Amino acid sequence: MSVLSEAGRVRMTAPDAADLLVSGNGAGLDQRPPQGAVVILPPADETLLPALNRRLADAGIPWAFQPAPRVGQSSLVGDALPPVLEGVTVRHAFDMVPVGDPAAPPRTLAEADGRPWAVEGRGPSGRRYLLLASPLDRDATSLPVSTSMLRFVDWLASEWSGTGLALAERVVGDHLPAPDGATTVRFPSGSQIEIDGTRTVRGTGEAGFYRFLVGDSTLSVVALNPPRSESRLEPLSEDRISSAIGPEVSVVEREAEWRGEVFRERQGPELWNRLLLSALLLLLIEAFAATSGTGSPLGIRRDSESAPGARPAPSELVGSATSGSS
Repeated sequence: MSVLSEAGRVRMTAPDAADLLVSGNGAGLDQRPPQGAVVILPPADETLLPALNRRLADAGIPWAFQPAPRVGQSSLVGDALPPVLEGVTVRHAFDMVPVGDPAAPPRTLAEADGRPWAVEGRGPSGRRYLLLASPLDRDATSLPVSTSMLRFVDWLASEWSGTGLALAERVVGDHLPAPDGATTVRFPSGSQIEIDGTRTVRGTGEAGFYRFLVGDSTLSVVALNPPRSESRLEPLSEDRISSAIGPEVSVVEREAEWRGEVFRERQGPELWNRLLLSALLLLLIEAFAATSGTGSPLGIRRDSESAPGARPAPSELVGSATSGSS
């Protein structure tokens, strides 16, 4: 949270003035304003759970935390799982059990290993609460060390709490206030400049991550997005395509024309005409051989019968001898 605060993404305030209270071990529950929402994180030390449960009971939140054995790593699942929690894994979580009759039916947003991990509901005064079964440290869950953490805080402050506290989206061209202690800033292109006395970075014409450094150490990171107008895809009319892209553009309307425009140049000559000519020549040669006398068995027999001095076949001699003797 301190990094987000230094980057101007959230504003830290006292519990009694907070629209969204992030409470570790139930601290500040008795000070939140009437319309304030609260996210409650358990402590890493299970010996502190009794104190947390007392604070929950005093605030009218009908849940209690109980120690649970470590069962290995599991991914968060659930029919109502927020997209910002997809892919988050849990290595340790406490059991959350309902206590008494809730003022409104609670809803389980996420489960880990078949047990509730994120539960939301409303207290007696109608104020919203969200309970997480794991402390936000790297030994318990992958959330605080993943890129989902920033989106999770954004989701809490806007969509879940309904307070309209969405983290201000920064776009290319915004001036960036430098956090205290930063000496240089590294642009997305890799160029690095020193921070002047105004403590403000200007000339942010590149989309990407701006890293504020103290020496060689990264102090904070701020992301600048392209303007939304650049991400809006709208089809151009045909008469505006040439002026927007260039005179070399070709407009096609049918799929058959698309292939002809895309594959204008081939690797090597076309072979279909040569293959067709070869097949035609083979057909002509075969037809000529079939009609030629030298290629016909009948033609060979006629030649043998008409040739002078030709020796008769053995079958003919036998036939002649038989007829003579008779």
